[in-house]
Amino acid sequence: MLEQGYIKLYRSLLRWEWYDDANTFRVFVHLLLTVNHEPQKWHGITIDRGQRLASFSKIAGELRLSVQNIRTSIDHLKSTGEVTCRSQGGHSIFTVVNYNLFQQLTSQPTNSQQSPNKALTNDQQQRKNDKNIEKEKNILPPKSPQGEGQAEDLTVETAGGAAEAAIRPKTPVQGFEEFWKAFPKKASKGSALKAWNKLRPGKELREKIMAAIERAKKSEQWNRENGRFIPYPATWLNAQGWEDELEPQNKAKAQTTYNIEAFEKSGAFDDLDWRP
Repeated sequence: MLEQGYIKLYRSLLRWEWYDDANTFRVFVHLLLTVNHEPQKWHGITIDRGQRLASFSKIAGELRLSVQNIRTSIDHLKSTGEVTCRSQGGHSIFTVVNYNLFQQLTSQPTNSQQSPNKALTNDQQQRKNDKNIEKEKNILPPKSPQGEGQAEDLTVETAGGAAEAAIRPKTPVQGFEEFWKAFPKKASKGSALKAWNKLRPGKELREKIMAAIERAKKSEQWNRENGRFIPYPATWLNAQGWEDELEPQNKAKAQTTYNIEAFEKSGAFDDLDWRP
């Protein structure tokens, strides 16, 4: 049952870039609490450890948030690589990407008849092990936050048990500052930098991106409700938003015109009573 057991939360979560976003933080922790801790079968498919089969409306009901709140939070988590989501039989499978890293299995006592002293010793050892894991691996769940134009190192443990440094790019790839200046929504710059560095656009693609931003600024979608529907820059880059075909804001609307003179000659007005 979900009410039993526990999950691990490291204090370094306080430095996570979505920590101050109440809805996104709630959705992520809720997924940590509700995803499978062991594989399960459903309609012939396997829902693996760290995954959950659900719908956006189901999660919205559990957290008493709107479906749009859930979709926005999931988009945030997808844009920074914490969560993936794919459709499956009218539902969605949500995956916490690094679940096995954050929630590592530890050995459990096999003798249910342990003495109180032995049980206490095991509990103390478990707490000590958890502290050592946090200290030695310095895992920053979900990810180490990035500063403005900078990135910090993240040390992770490999499958073989050895630690290695995963160094993120410390300087932006050419063109990022120009992109950031042009993009109208100034939010989550660290995530945008990561997406830009991952994309590493050449001169031709940079020009295409900048032109697409200028078109999008004039679109009906980006100007609706004072820009409410402008995506986060990282989300836009990851989704290749420069390929979108948005409807211009001032698109001319078809108008129906009438030839009054032709109507008069046809006698169409003869039977009308023009008296006030």
